[in-house]
Amino acid sequence: MGSVGDLQNYIVSILSSMIRINSENPPGREDEIASYVAERLAELGLKAWIDRFQGRANALGSIKVGEGKKIMLISHLDTVPAGEKELWSIPPFSGTVKDGRVYGRGAADAKGCIASMLGCLKSLADEGWPINGEIIFAAVADEESENRGVRRLISQGIKANCAVVGEPTNLNVCIAHKGSIFLRASFIGKAAHSCQPERGVNAVYAASEYALRIEKLSKRFRIEHKLLGKPSLAVTILRGGVKDNVIPDYCELIINRRTLPNEDLES
Repeated sequence: MGSVGDLQNYIVSILSSMIRINSENPPGREDEIASYVAERLAELGLKAWIDRFQGRANALGSIKVGEGKKIMLISHLDTVPAGEKELWSIPPFSGTVKDGRVYGRGAADAKGCIASMLGCLKSLADEGWPINGEIIFAAVADEESENRGVRRLISQGIKANCAVVGEPTNLNVCIAHKGSIFLRASFIGKAAHSCQPERGVNAVYAASEYALRIEKLSKRFRIEHKLLGKPSLAVTILRGGVKDNVIPDYCELIINRRTLPNEDLES
């Protein structure tokens, strides 16, 4: 069995390496990082493979010792975009270790989770796998968009008796989760030159008024969940306009509704 320091170095090294592999979503480029994770799983003695589908990739592994129950360790390979890289104080794909922290896009969400889970597997491997059952490891694609990776697992019938889901919770154990619904609202106006706005119908104005109505509506929720609090409703994207001197004839809003377990779609 290695020391705690050795295990920490292992986890930090893996996390830094994964951060240096860009897996921003969009566009979703999980193949390289899936290969990296699968290699680490194989090194630890798991049966490891990469499932490629629809231009995406899941990294999977399993080890069975005894006839006990199955547990799944699952997290995701993709990250949200890094945004304007020059605004980062530390380059987002550097995996820099500084003052006891690892910095970069995905360090928390959720490459740190994958590295920690690999560290857990290494501890078990070093002890000769003192388990009775099967461990399934899944590092999936597209969590930040349409959950294609998890949908793929479901379609393949990959199941477990329980699962540990790697997400940045500040080490709090979370046993419930809000659902998510995305809506698109489109607004059609009439184009005109910006020097004569009265000749057109500004679609951005119409969308903005609707966005403010959504804000008011979001404050009216009365239902509440004992763990998750209230549901939420928010405008997250407003897109409109084609040129700085043209009254926009089209605008769209993306609206995100977060639901509670005790809600249904009709309500």
